[in-house]
Amino acid sequence: MDLKEFIYKNVIIPFVIDLNTSGIIVNRVTNKLGINLKPLRFIYCFRCHFNNLYLTTYKYLGEKETYSLFYKIGKESVLLAAKVAGIRPPNKNNSRLFLKLMLLSTHTTGIEFENIIFFEYLTKTVVVQGKNKVWNNEIKNGFFPGMLSAYCGIIFNQNVEAEYIKHNPDDKIIKASLSIPPKHKVDMNILFNYYSDYHKLNFPDRTNNVHNYRSFSHLVKFKKIKMNKEQIFHLKNQPLFPFPIINDIIVYNFKKSKHLDILKKGLVNSAESLAPKILESQTHHQQLEEIKTILCAFGWGFPYHEFTKKGVIMTFVHPPYSKFGFEFYAYEFNGYLNYIFKKNFKVKKIETRLNPVIIKIFYEH
Repeated sequence: MDLKEFIYKNVIIPFVIDLNTSGIIVNRVTNKLGINLKPLRFIYCFRCHFNNLYLTTYKYLGEKETYSLFYKIGKESVLLAAKVAGIRPPNKNNSRLFLKLMLLSTHTTGIEFENIIFFEYLTKTVVVQGKNKVWNNEIKNGFFPGMLSAYCGIIFNQNVEAEYIKHNPDDKIIKASLSIPPKHKVDMNILFNYYSDYHKLNFPDRTNNVHNYRSFSHLVKFKKIKMNKEQIFHLKNQPLFPFPIINDIIVYNFKKSKHLDILKKGLVNSAESLAPKILESQTHHQQLEEIKTILCAFGWGFPYHEFTKKGVIMTFVHPPYSKFGFEFYAYEFNGYLNYIFKKNFKVKKIETRLNPVIIKIFYEH
């Protein structure tokens, strides 16, 4: 790392993720020049859920529509996260370095496209090379070009589209350029409206951890969560995917395209399949407490349950909140419940209360 890169990474825009608080994970982007960007709330998810959701979508919608859907998700996730954090276009001299650091920031997710093989500011053209360890490598995934499109949109301060120019399982090259025909222009006013009260509701001044839940760092300390040589966290050999906002954008786009049933099917089935790989306890009650502990550490807020004659009511105190909805989390937890109790639960309704944020999910079987 040269001096310029060191200064930019460690002084201008260092990212610090606080993993020490139960229920809430905060990514603080600050610098030593007196410019403090706004924090983002992070959630850790099991990486397999994103792959299984993509494959489920591909099964029902086919390659073209699935590619387009996830291109929008990749692009909107990055642009909204940048908008919420207050990240602005870098100056021209730092633009290439800015892109490199943005690409490096996704390395711990399994998205490795940090090799910039061409960058020309004048023509607004960028070419990056890398590989994907998140989704199936045989199928072209629109998420990665969508992300690059967003990064370039921030850098050049205008809409820039992206596409694959090479797609092999172990080697992918993506190009972003003004010469690529328009694919998806994001209306940030519409998206940002869903996050108008984001900082007010996602970062409570104090939390009431009456269940004495453990934090992410606590699970790391006691080796429940480990880090591999690629600096990716995993639990029971299941890689974790840290990201702000993406779950909300997934829900938004599946709702908008009227495919919420596919989102539900993909997440419920994925969680059902994952549960026996991560739960060590033997009884129903112990397994339920175990998954609640894991998800609290992942940043889901504080989960509590109540059994009813028809099913289970899950209550999440201080969960990640936005106006997009809580369906991503509700469907994932649905799958865990199905496995634990060997029943076919369904989400009957989701209730939200603000100040503080409390979300109730009513499951019935």
